[in-house]
Amino acid sequence: MAEVKERRAKIFRNGRSRAVRIPAEFELNAEEVILRQLATGEITISPMSANEKNKAFQQMLQRFAAEEALGTEDEFPHIDDGDMLPLDETNLGVSLGKDEK
Repeated sequence: MAEVKERRAKIFRNGRSRAVRIPAEFELNAEEVILRQLATGEITISPMSANEKNKAFQQMLQRFAAEEALGTEDEFPHIDDGDMLPLDETNLGVSLGKDEK
């Protein structure tokens, strides 16, 4: 039976998400992972294979293909550039020091 590694790690906040730092000895040879949570609360992290990436991409394409195309009534309204100030005359709420003007 394969050796099971175990290590304690703390959970921390990263923006609105919670995160766990993966120790170096648990390095995954992957750019993306799949997270699975069992009904018991147990979470597993698995490297995402190229086949799984392709499957996820195909599913995304199918979802986009199922979406209804935008009709003319959904198009963005025309914006006349003449109504807009040049960027150098627009106050973006940024205060520049005397050397930055």
